[in-house]
Amino acid sequence: MFYEGDVEKILKASYHISNMNVKQSNESFKHELLHTLNQHLGYHHLLFWELSNNELKTPILFNIEVHTINEYLHLYKNFDPLHPQNIDTQHAIQLLNNNKAMCLQKQSHYKEVFLRENCYEDEMALYLKVDNRHVAVIGFLRKIGEKLFNEKDVLMLVYLKRNIENMYALHLLSQV
Repeated sequence: MFYEGDVEKILKASYHISNMNVKQSNESFKHELLHTLNQHLGYHHLLFWELSNNELKTPILFNIEVHTINEYLHLYKNFDPLHPQNIDTQHAIQLLNNNKAMCLQKQSHYKEVFLRENCYEDEMALYLKVDNRHVAVIGFLRKIGEKLFNEKDVLMLVYLKRNIENMYALHLLSQV
């Protein structure tokens, strides 16, 4: 499934994540993590949400426009099939096209209206756990014309997930 170059990308990303400064500011830590996923794995449109009571809070954006997130929060979050309120988060990594939890009409509205109007075609979410509770979500978006997320993307993130969660947990402890 993986080529030698893919394994090298995962290892470089893992190394960089493991060596992040956990004592930096909350915003800087999240931005560095997103930059690492961009630099080593080639994900170009990312956001990091804190998660509290199944609500997404304080997004950090990477190559996503602020007006897009404002529109999402005010008009479309209830239609997002990957929003924590709309899915069973037992699966740590969710793909938009594999999500069947939400009615197709809402899912179609989200994809055809919100994503397309903002030139996006696909979405993936990585749910992070600390102390057995979901604390954050990293969202990945693909523009129209880019390849859709697939099982290879999921597997790459599976290999990095524990490392990301551990570093985020250390970061959260350093902020207390």
